[in-house]
Amino acid sequence: MKTACRVLQVGVGRQSRGGVSSFLQGIARFRKLNLSDFDFLEVQGSGGYLTKFKLLFSGFVKTIWRVPLHDIVHFHSTPGNCLLIQFPILLYSKLCFKKVIVHIHVGNQICHYRTSKLFYLFLRLADRVVVLAKVFEASIHNMGISPHKVSTIYNPAPAIIHSSNKSKILLYAAFMDKNKGYDTVIRAFARIASDFPAWRLIMAGTGETDQARELVKQLGVEKQIEIKEWVEKEEKHDLFMKASVYCMASEKEGFPMSVLEAWAYGLALVSTTAGGLVDVLENNKNALVFSYNDSVGLSRQLWRIFQDESLRLRLSEESWNMAQNVFSSDATEDSLLKLYGEIM
Repeated sequence: MKTACRVLQVGVGRQSRGGVSSFLQGIARFRKLNLSDFDFLEVQGSGGYLTKFKLLFSGFVKTIWRVPLHDIVHFHSTPGNCLLIQFPILLYSKLCFKKVIVHIHVGNQICHYRTSKLFYLFLRLADRVVVLAKVFEASIHNMGISPHKVSTIYNPAPAIIHSSNKSKILLYAAFMDKNKGYDTVIRAFARIASDFPAWRLIMAGTGETDQARELVKQLGVEKQIEIKEWVEKEEKHDLFMKASVYCMASEKEGFPMSVLEAWAYGLALVSTTAGGLVDVLENNKNALVFSYNDSVGLSRQLWRIFQDESLRLRLSEESWNMAQNVFSSDATEDSLLKLYGEIM
């Protein structure tokens, strides 16, 4: 199926980390859209200052001739420096009379940017604004943006991966800081670790890993908790294949890609309702829910899921159901098709 228009996706490099790059990578799995109608303008990425500058300079040069060749310019943005980088491209797109979509890849963090004049200007200049979950639409409306301009498009989950080789592993993968609640996970697991000696907690990520290791040592659970650095590719795949339960403990999120990955691998989910998860999580149905910073509440949910294999298996099936239905690539693709059709 053709898009009936050519779309330029503007954002970070597809090989970068994070939700934006995961969304852009997911476009490659679309089956209905004519991918030859898509092009990518990468103006940000990971690496040193020189690498980032080269990518930015190259992106600005390519903007001059790529924007006029397209009908829609679809910006993938986060408030802050990203908007400063993308703003000249947005202005040029408007001068070229292109339709502009601003896709906001943050969630309940939007409230921190209500007074940002640049953020407000971005939203005003856009023909359509896209958010990651329905719960965030009100935040955009409250900034004076018409409800008719705002749409929700969920991030797609990765391809479904079935594994019967599950171990008694609780997995946590995130940038470790206060917002991500890594200390809550450690404290909760430590409360019940002696009751479940066969279970292990594996935590992977960057950030406050030294502080995490120190807390594990203080609580005396070194034998059951392993703190890894950031994992990728085969090592990451192996961890998700072996784990049985995934824990997400954040206060603020967009729509966490780690949860989408956990669902795709069929991991039973124990989670806060941070960010866009408010839209879909139902306690005891498709996840076990606890409150942010509540290590006692989390320990109770972990006790339940460690002790009850039938509960784990049921939640595992619900995870696969979420990944292949609500958050499938087809569902995201249909939402984009509808959006592009409406805007043209």
